[in-house]
Amino acid sequence: MRVLRQQVWGLVATVGLPACSLSWGTIAHDAGVDGEVDAEREVDAEREVDAERALDAPVRCALVLHYDWNDGTPQGWTASTAVSNVGGALVFTNEGNGSLQAFGPETPSVLAETDSISFSVQIDRYSSVTAPSQLVQSFFALETPFPGDGSLQFALDVSTLAFGQRHVYTFPVSAGTFTGSLTRAAFLGDVKFASLLFADPSFSSNTSAGTVDDIAIVQTVDCAP
Repeated sequence: MRVLRQQVWGLVATVGLPACSLSWGTIAHDAGVDGEVDAEREVDAEREVDAERALDAPVRCALVLHYDWNDGTPQGWTASTAVSNVGGALVFTNEGNGSLQAFGPETPSVLAETDSISFSVQIDRYSSVTAPSQLVQSFFALETPFPGDGSLQFALDVSTLAFGQRHVYTFPVSAGTFTGSLTRAAFLGDVKFASLLFADPSFSSNTSAGTVDDIAIVQTVDCAP
């Protein structure tokens, strides 16, 4: 309690004032400080929650290999005779050879058996057969630049296709049949290129064309599509 001494008519009077009358400014100041501290704590808590959510969120699946031909170029691809970019897809042709083939550029890539391969393809014409179902030699392959080192081959079912009919193929790397002097594991970590091949049983000379689009090899483990 604050004590005021006041002289009245020669007498000294003692007046008691409550302590709160002296401390209201301090209390108001303390309330403001406490409010700021609480706000900072809320911000820190929100940041911690956001950080935990970011750690828990799955990583986007990485593209190991991708050709979409959306840039209007062949993107390094070649063919039995010629290639061209038509409407954002790769058209590959053959004139007089025994098969219709397309070859991608050499690309360093490390594959896992669980990676997913997908693409769309159609046979536009093939002079030695009356339907694509007669092209019994039909493969997508991943191959090393050096013949014999390694080839991972995937048979393509064309039994129900008509000329000009687009079909999407999807399969895991593990579905491929491997041949070569490398081990399968060494091959998966080596430089390789993608290729397509279509031929009749006798590899007859032909005039042919096909269209391929959206070739992608995508990781599928510990990631979100």
